[in-house]
Amino acid sequence: MNHKRTAVQLSVEIAKIMKNNFGDSINFNMDFVISGAILIDVGKLIEYDMKDGKLITSPAGKTCKTSF
Repeated sequence: MNHKRTAVQLSVEIAKIMKNNFGDSINFNMDFVISGAILIDVGKLIEYDMKDGKLITSPAGKTCKTSF
């Protein structure tokens, strides 16, 4: 929960700073900002599987991985 709470707090603060710096040239819906932050880890539900009691990367998770 601390991770999620921190993501929401950071997102809100970043949005406020952006609004302060860019004024009316930037518009966003704060409900969307907060919702996105709350859902930050929703993909984890399909990125990982349990196998033999261990957490492993699922086939879907392997598809989502990118290399730099």
